[in-house]
Amino acid sequence: MKKYLFLIIIALLGWTSTFANGSDTIYVKPWSLTQEEFIQKYGQKDSDRAIINLFFRKRTNAIIEFGLTVPIPILSTVLAERFDEINNSSKYEFAARLFYAAGVVLTQVLFYDAIIKEVGYPKRKLYTILEQHRKGIPYPIYITKRLRDWDFEVPATDNP
Repeated sequence: MKKYLFLIIIALLGWTSTFANGSDTIYVKPWSLTQEEFIQKYGQKDSDRAIINLFFRKRTNAIIEFGLTVPIPILSTVLAERFDEINNSSKYEFAARLFYAAGVVLTQVLFYDAIIKEVGYPKRKLYTILEQHRKGIPYPIYITKRLRDWDFEVPATDNP
């Protein structure tokens, strides 16, 4: 119990020391913006908006792929077991195992692809690329090669 109390006191002291300077301002990381805020701040040209849309499209796809990594193995396991119960034959056992293995492999592919997208398209990198472009440095080729036609479309807003 004393160990946990000590950790709580350390955490509270660390938290209160951040406000010890007396300023009312809180530092906000400049790359912690939403897509709309990035477009408002940096989206003066079509290419700027396309780069922003590319980064957020990849990040959204990664979130979807992370979300699919949970139900796919569960579904493939349930369906493989159900398939095995219905047929109740050893000749279909291989098909059930193959179905289960395909679900596991698909899950791993989606999981690793999502990790690559999360690591490859962080908001901090987007912020750095846009700031460098403001200073006259062209966009990196490995980013511009990934642009698609739909990245140049203006996202629809709720306000007319």
